[in-house]
Amino acid sequence: MENLVHEPVKVTINGKQHTVKRLGLQNVFQFIRILKSAGIVHQFSQMIRDMDVKSDSDFVPLTAEQIAEFSDDEKLKYDERLAEWEAGEVEREEERQERMIQTALNLFMSVENAEKDVYPLLSTLIDLPEAETKVIPPDVAVEIIIAIVKAPDIKSFFNAIKTLLPKDKKTPPATTN
Repeated sequence: MENLVHEPVKVTINGKQHTVKRLGLQNVFQFIRILKSAGIVHQFSQMIRDMDVKSDSDFVPLTAEQIAEFSDDEKLKYDERLAEWEAGEVEREEERQERMIQTALNLFMSVENAEKDVYPLLSTLIDLPEAETKVIPPDVAVEIIIAIVKAPDIKSFFNAIKTLLPKDKKTPPATTN
């Protein structure tokens, strides 16, 4: 099971600070309904998969003790490889973050198809009456959406669901009659 400990996000609305609450099961289904209405389920699923990808490299940084056993030539080669790996990691992380932000923005821009589902979700998560969520500033709405996307709740839910799915997704051969 995912580690669900995280620092809650706080947003300010009309001078009052609100904490974005943890998602409950009802909120997860509300969020999924919004994704479906916005037509970005696939993009969101890809983002969740991207969050699981730590590195696509087979390079593993070594400890200082391990490096100390290297010759000077080996240390030089290791340092070069480490620098290449770190540069690639930064690029991959930047790309992953860009996809996450793009998905959050797509969600926000596509939300008119799911507007009726958004207000109850926001109301629950920031403890405001539903009518007041309709007038929160757009930048605060984006902050809340990013908090939802980055929180471990959704990812944990989808990862738990994945454990229930069959591992082998082979398509059975077509039959001809």
